[in-house]
Amino acid sequence: MGYKALARKWRPKNFDEVMGQTETVSLLRNALTSERVHHAYLFTGTRGVGKTTMARIFAKALNCEKGVTPNPCGKCFSCQGIDNNNMVDLIEVDAASRTKVEETRELLDNVQYAPTQGRFKIYLIDEIHMFSKHSFNALLKTLEEPPEHVKFLLATTDHEKIPATVLSRCLKLNLKKISNKFLINYIEQVLEGEGIASSREAIKIIAESADGSARDALSLLDRIIVLSDGSIETADVSKLFGIIDKTIIIKIFELIAENNQAEVFKLIRDLAELAPNYELMLDQMLSLLKKIAVFQVTKDASQLSQDEDKIIMLSKKINPELCQLFFEICLLSKRNLIYSVEHNVAFEIMLVRLLNFKSDANNESNSQTQAGSSYSNSSIGDTPSKGMGSSNDEKKINKKDSTSAQAIQCLTWLEIVERLDIGGLPGELVNNAEMTYLKNENISLKIPLKHQHLNKKPYIDSIEKRINKVFGGTFKVAVGLEESTPDVDSPAYQKAATKEENTSKEKERLLNKPQVRDLQNLFDAKLKDIHLREET
Repeated sequence: MGYKALARKWRPKNFDEVMGQTETVSLLRNALTSERVHHAYLFTGTRGVGKTTMARIFAKALNCEKGVTPNPCGKCFSCQGIDNNNMVDLIEVDAASRTKVEETRELLDNVQYAPTQGRFKIYLIDEIHMFSKHSFNALLKTLEEPPEHVKFLLATTDHEKIPATVLSRCLKLNLKKISNKFLINYIEQVLEGEGIASSREAIKIIAESADGSARDALSLLDRIIVLSDGSIETADVSKLFGIIDKTIIIKIFELIAENNQAEVFKLIRDLAELAPNYELMLDQMLSLLKKIAVFQVTKDASQLSQDEDKIIMLSKKINPELCQLFFEICLLSKRNLIYSVEHNVAFEIMLVRLLNFKSDANNESNSQTQAGSSYSNSSIGDTPSKGMGSSNDEKKINKKDSTSAQAIQCLTWLEIVERLDIGGLPGELVNNAEMTYLKNENISLKIPLKHQHLNKKPYIDSIEKRINKVFGGTFKVAVGLEESTPDVDSPAYQKAATKEENTSKEKERLLNKPQVRDLQNLFDAKLKDIHLREET
């Protein structure tokens, strides 16, 4: 017999083997025991959490020759047929490959006929959200009032794409991500069954990399087993995934805390030779900063890892305000990493920002002043907006407000507006305004005369409330009118300018297409205009 992937070989065969889905298993067991089985179930959840597996076990429970039971025997003709994928009365459908309405109607043509072998005819439709609108419509009537011998088991990773009319006809079961604790136990069980030795730390790395998916965990394990020599070691797993040892992450922050720029970049250059996964490195840095921040608040060392001494030491070297700011910078860097062609360059620039802020914090401490960090032209903070003063006094930020004020200065006004995600008329106001001033959590905006109807206190109060909620400060917002020009450099103006530029480039590209030129030559035609259809 050929090799079978671990994800298939170790697929749960009954409810007792399902892990991490206690509530869903309990619901299905109770429904079977009390004989209150719904005619349509919808299993939702991310990939690899057991949606299809749970549906297949439920199908066995319904058609087991022992009777409808929460504990199918796994030995009868029906149970074996479902396990071996040759049960006639279990019709499995991949909705992604059968999206046409004709295929759906053809599928439902046989609903009226009684099951051939089992007690119920069961339709298991995977990735149901891939159905077309017409396919959903064709399914509605049958789904609402199916024959007594028919059960529908639907599975999806994106239930929001399913019409409400379908959702209302199903009993929805949400399968959550599987916790690392369950995944670690599961991987250990598989390795023991396969007769392969592994270190505990290596298993933890695999579980964390699987991100709550049992199938991903076993797929990763398959790769590692092939590459290992009979034993899975932590170093091999880290190298395969591009994961850096957490002691190195701690070392990076120790060097930053000491403001040792030369050693930081020497360490990063050495790491670059290992081709690390920079996104995972940022995840590790965020995780460490979270532990530091939580310890600074709770003083509870019981939740720390075996490196608790080093984490406690870092919590003393990096003050709470700076820790929050570091977290914000790392989070923004991770979000923007996809826009960088060379991830190592983006990562190094992020380290420059951290070092700049740490250097400013040291200068502040040495001078023993009440003012916060001063931002030089080379630091992380944005250069002053139009209308903002350029003196050192105007660049200083009150130490008490450093967390929120420094974090907001990492962003342009356009980025701030995008993070506020505010709608209605307050949203119109911020989108059509330009920030002219920012100091000590005081923000000044200006809007053109054509939008003066937005300059009302309730809208400004809503904006202040939203800014304080997002950035955690006590910001005050003032709005003035710009009378000299019809427009200001607002987010709306910037987006419109970008759209106009992109449209112009697209038109120029279309004009230079050989097909267009051929048509002009063929009919001796002149191009009057080009209209681009906006994507929906």
